[in-house]
Amino acid sequence: SNGHYFDVQISDWCEGRFLDFEIKRCVFNHHIDLLERYSEEFNLFAIQILEREWAHGDIKPENIYVNPAGGFKLIDTDAMYIPTLSESDEIGTPNYRHPNRSAIDFGPHIDDYPLLLIAISLRAIALDITLFDKYTTKDNIILNPHEILAGNSACYNELVELFAERGEWRYMQMLRALRSEAVAIDGILDMFKGLTTTPSRTPDEEINLETFCDKGKWGYCSKDRIVIPAIFDSAVEFRNGTAYVDLCGHRHRINTKGDIINTL
Repeated sequence: SNGHYFDVQISDWCEGRFLDFEIKRCVFNHHIDLLERYSEEFNLFAIQILEREWAHGDIKPENIYVNPAGGFKLIDTDAMYIPTLSESDEIGTPNYRHPNRSAIDFGPHIDDYPLLLIAISLRAIALDITLFDKYTTKDNIILNPHEILAGNSACYNELVELFAERGEWRYMQMLRALRSEAVAIDGILDMFKGLTTTPSRTPDEEINLETFCDKGKWGYCSKDRIVIPAIFDSAVEFRNGTAYVDLCGHRHRINTKGDIINTL
């Protein structure tokens, strides 16, 4: 009768290690192939989360468990949003949440920003492992959300050059989305699906893609839909199934699926 009561959530036991530990282990041992695998697996993991009605609310590497097979599992769900729970004071961890997030944003999109942040970071260090030692702190992988939104992130600027040089325009699209003032990231599910699936093309779309401009950037569309989003600084019409595009000063040749054929 003199004791205290505490809320406890019981979940299934899972084998594995925290993602933040795995990232450090891969960097220390120079396991680039494993970083690439984690990057690909995380993108699939993000799609699973975004397609659900609930949101975790505090996604960060310390709350993601990597099992021996390489799969991911979320833990520590005390900040979770579910449709029947519409209010909470939880706003996530500062270095992974959107800088503008507050209690009024509690809803299905609170995972958008951290999912983008982690996906971009994993891909970046898989491409250039030296970025980790250069930009990591005890509170992040390599990117700081507050610096990104303020426009003074040296890491962000370096990733722009890295993705542009490699022709990683899909990650460039995600990187630019990190500058969004809104907590909910428009089109985030399509961004992740673009990384993990090969989009279907009708015969007409394969030969009748046209350039279009949106907010000063260029992409490709068919009569019915956008096929390659407006991400390029310039783009020319397709000829014999390929086209030339410019991305932050780097010229690439792409096919009708948007894949880089070669860099000029």
